[in-house]
Amino acid sequence: VCAVKGHQLPSSHAIFVVTPTQGGDEAALKKAVTNVLKKTAELKLETVALPSIGTGSAGSYDKGDAAAWIINSIAEYLEDASTAPPGTQTIKEVCFALYDE
Repeated sequence: VCAVKGHQLPSSHAIFVVTPTQGGDEAALKKAVTNVLKKTAELKLETVALPSIGTGSAGSYDKGDAAAWIINSIAEYLEDASTAPPGTQTIKEVCFALYDE
């Protein structure tokens, strides 16, 4: 996971993650999503937008499976983070970009 300043983007940062190439491997996709969320919290950001990681030209995941796994991974992360010490969890909004075409 790599984070850079947003500069002229309409966001303060852009967070990049390597696309898992093990198509169908839920654990690899979950790890990628969790790492993005951890970096978001580390940067003390309140909002993050996630695309359908692993389903584009560089990925090999089925779009429907990936969407379900991404959403479940985010829900699990936020549920676990809800019991974190005060001030360590800043994420208030997660936006999804799970569309085709």
